[in-house]
Amino acid sequence: MTLQELLSSIASGSITVSQPRTATSVPDWMLGCFRRHCISFANGESDSTTLVFWFQSRNFTIDLRLQRPSERLPAKPLQNCTAQELQILANYEGWAAKSSWDGTCMTWQEGASLQIHNRWPEPAELRRIGNCMIEFAPSGAYVEDWRLQPSAPGPLIGLQLLEERNQTTAEVLHRGGGLIICGDFAALVRGRPQPLNITAETLPEAVSQTSDPEELAHLLNFETSVARGSLSAGYTVQHSTHAQRIGQPLLPLNEGDWVLEDGQLLHIAEENGQHIERRFEIDTLCAQQDFIQTTPWTAQAQSWFAREATTLTRYTSALTNVDRFKPLNLAGFNAPSQWQGRETVLIAADPALADQDLEAVRSSQADLKHLFGPEDEWPPQALTLEEDRADLAWHAQEFAAGRSFAYHLFDTSRTRCLGCLYLYPTASLAHDAEAYLWTRSDLDRAKAASIEEEVLVWVADQWPFAALVWPGRSLPFSAWQEYQAPSYYASTRFIEPFTPGSNIAGTVN
Repeated sequence: MTLQELLSSIASGSITVSQPRTATSVPDWMLGCFRRHCISFANGESDSTTLVFWFQSRNFTIDLRLQRPSERLPAKPLQNCTAQELQILANYEGWAAKSSWDGTCMTWQEGASLQIHNRWPEPAELRRIGNCMIEFAPSGAYVEDWRLQPSAPGPLIGLQLLEERNQTTAEVLHRGGGLIICGDFAALVRGRPQPLNITAETLPEAVSQTSDPEELAHLLNFETSVARGSLSAGYTVQHSTHAQRIGQPLLPLNEGDWVLEDGQLLHIAEENGQHIERRFEIDTLCAQQDFIQTTPWTAQAQSWFAREATTLTRYTSALTNVDRFKPLNLAGFNAPSQWQGRETVLIAADPALADQDLEAVRSSQADLKHLFGPEDEWPPQALTLEEDRADLAWHAQEFAAGRSFAYHLFDTSRTRCLGCLYLYPTASLAHDAEAYLWTRSDLDRAKAASIEEEVLVWVADQWPFAALVWPGRSLPFSAWQEYQAPSYYASTRFIEPFTPGSNIAGTVN
């Protein structure tokens, strides 16, 4: 039985599964994937740069905290890491734990954590308004602003990992952790297979004290990954404590069998020729959950808001801006995954083509700086292959879901990437879509113009857009700015957009 089939059977009542709902379970407004917008400390300082995600099911939490991308370590073997690079890995944070809610505060216990000491010992006083959940430290040390990430209604799954074992070799791969799926988002924690036997009080200290490769591997054998996708198409890792996981499937959710056994859920699958078994404790199995961005307010408050809307709504928008975008109306048109022209071949964005894509981006670094607007700084100077691959995975997910469409431009031999095409939803009231196109700088300009014209004609003739805009091409950016339309990519992309002053961040390629 697949996981989707299991959820359908539970929803229809043909299978009954015990799912703990007690007085300490969280209310609906706390369910889902939250991303931290900012933390402010009592000393007056704030941090809105650290990447922090909070996933919550009924009685179970997953948390991931990472530095900005430019300060993370790219994928490389541990034995090739310097002492400084090992400290970067040792300062990542990721954990999973049972949660308990008393109506005002949340506490956690019985967790699995990458860190070996508790960096965040205080309970959380929580209150939510709109898509904003505010967390107060009871001591007054800090306050955190969390934002519910927008997702279509979808599955809510909370499974606490008891053990992951390679049955072929009898090796225990992981103990502790868990899986949470919240509609479009998912997170996975896989704990160390064996307890640590060390005297160090912190993970950075323990890492600095060993030169034994096996001990080092054991210290850092802990994964926390965050992904985006769907239960049917799978979830692709976007952020992880293990850089090599970026762009990979979170888990083979659609492969193998999901089996109920003695109140637990087993996932049994063949992976890379090995027989893998994962055993979970069930927290939540719900086929359809709404992840609502709004919260109730009184009629008096609504009346006040309407009365003062002239000034109150002068600059307001949802922080993610997602709700401002009109879905693309394709009117029955099926977007092709490939298109053959006279001088170019368009291929749907694919993380498998990251090497060629990155080479094209790097060849055109300077000319691409303001492709998406005069204030835009993409591409960042230090764009890495892992980040480019993750970005292409996002584009591929968007394509599969029919939300937006990105294509590589290849030469007719399909060996050299010549550029990219992007077709995005728009927040402009005067348009039904917006598009961007670039070709690499080292192309002969007459050939580049011919290729671009071919693509422009294809989009105009074949795609069913009535009012497509090409900002910076058919419409000067000075005029485009009058529409005050936010960037679809920057508003919805799971990797943070590039900001001037940082070396690297999420990309828009």
